[in-house]
Amino acid sequence: YLGYPGPVETVPVNETRLSREGNLRPGVKLKGQKTQHSKPVPMIPTFVSTDFPLDRDTSARQQVLYEVAESKSASLKDLCPEDKRRIANLIKELARVSEEKEVTEERLKAEQESFEKKIRQLEEQNKLIFTEREGLQQQYRECQELLSLYQRYLSEQQVKLKLSEHAVNM
Repeated sequence: YLGYPGPVETVPVNETRLSREGNLRPGVKLKGQKTQHSKPVPMIPTFVSTDFPLDRDTSARQQVLYEVAESKSASLKDLCPEDKRRIANLIKELARVSEEKEVTEERLKAEQESFEKKIRQLEEQNKLIFTEREGLQQQYRECQELLSLYQRYLSEQQVKLKLSEHAVNM
């Protein structure tokens, strides 16, 4: 099992796909080749992990992976029509997924740029609010100072008024 970090127990698997030269299936012949003259190649034992329960598809997939890894001379022309269709469908699916990925990446990039622009606008707005707040606080302090001075002035004027009234009444 590929990518499994634990110990792997292996058992031999029968090789049915690698039975002739050129990785051909039994009974398949190349153009111009006579079946009676093709020499069978000894079967190569393949090993598959038994750490996980294997269904028929998993076992077949693993077998194909091992076959491809062991036989470097395999090519698309050696495959049966069903496998060729599967590969064509996989290539189409890969192209579709790649296109979806590009569209998604472009959309993500556009959204990211939009969010960054919005963040910059909010930061600028925040700076303006901060500056305005500081200005208003300064005005508030000045108004309180003026109010305090005016109250002191009124208090002094009331004292003077009382003194002058008291002086007139005497």
